[in-house]
Amino acid sequence: MPKESEVLASVKERLRIWEFHKVVLWWERLQSLKIQHNGRWIQGCQSGTPDLVAIIRNKTGNITVAFFEVKGDSGTLR
Repeated sequence: MPKESEVLASVKERLRIWEFHKVVLWWERLQSLKIQHNGRWIQGCQSGTPDLVAIIRNKTGNITVAFFEVKGDSGTLR
């Protein structure tokens, strides 16, 4: 089974292709992390947030928001 980083890279590449073909209107990686900068803590997304979000034009032409959670060897791909 592929590693999580390989699956995530594959999903991101597919989103780039769909974006080029105007199926995906916008997508972004969501980071659930906490970093310290100049003595202050900065919180990204909450823990448990999906890995990616995309705005997609579906087959009927309507806009859909899709969230992607990617798991590798330790879990299932959703």
